[in-house]
Amino acid sequence: MPFAAPPTERNGGRFALKLVLGIGGGTALVTAVAIALFMAFATFTNSVTDQIEATAGDFVAELADEDWDGAYAMLCAEMRDRPAEDYIAEWESWDAATAEVQPLGYNDLDVRVRLADGSQIALVVPVEQTAQTIGTSVCGWYDVEG
Repeated sequence: MPFAAPPTERNGGRFALKLVLGIGGGTALVTAVAIALFMAFATFTNSVTDQIEATAGDFVAELADEDWDGAYAMLCAEMRDRPAEDYIAEWESWDAATAEVQPLGYNDLDVRVRLADGSQIALVVPVEQTAQTIGTSVCGWYDVEG
């Protein structure tokens, strides 16, 4: 007999087990990577949100201390094109000593600050990214109705 029949697998269950474990392991690996990416994104988002809120809080603290130069230094470059004197009268009217910076909500774009008289302003605090860092500064404000 010149050609013998190829050997048959005696235990077909082993092959099935290897196949199931391979597919299951691959699925588990893909799931773990997806969860890790989601967690990294959530951590990054929370970090940026914390930085935005901290910038708003520091700005309000500078105003409460009437440190106009410190508050002016926290403004973005576009806002610093005008002198600090252009902003001081408005800042003094805010009564920042008892102002409360509100946590940034899910849909909020700007940081709300509740003033002593119950009115609110919103600070525009954009994220500025360079090749090395991510920073924030106050780049405007507006009155919030309601």
